[in-house]
Amino acid sequence: MQPGFNFKLPFVDEVSYHHSLKEQVIDIDGQTAITKDNVKIKIDGVLYFKITDPYKASYAVNNPVNAIALLAQTSMRSEIGKLVLDRTFEERDSLNSSIKMSLNQASMKWGVDCMRYEIKDIKPPEQIKRSMEL
Repeated sequence: MQPGFNFKLPFVDEVSYHHSLKEQVIDIDGQTAITKDNVKIKIDGVLYFKITDPYKASYAVNNPVNAIALLAQTSMRSEIGKLVLDRTFEERDSLNSSIKMSLNQASMKWGVDCMRYEIKDIKPPEQIKRSMEL
């Protein structure tokens, strides 16, 4: 609509986009990633984000929530691929911060701000888990 006084016809005109400006939480589904030493691990995480610019979130990307979730998955896989298995358990905090930084770089043009990213669980294969316990 244009600035100024506008009329809205009921049942004909409707609001196109609804965005909550509160901090939101997305559970990032478990997925497999390959570490630098070629070990497949299953990781999942939690993403906290906030829509800062509703205009960009409406018109710069089709579905901002889905876009940030997919971006978090790919960023998580690429960051895990840079480390060996032993280092992934030790460097959770640095992984979380590097994933958050890469998310913020890409999602800034969508009007979305990544507040925090947390790796919820890292599950190595059963064979490796047994050998680590021994």
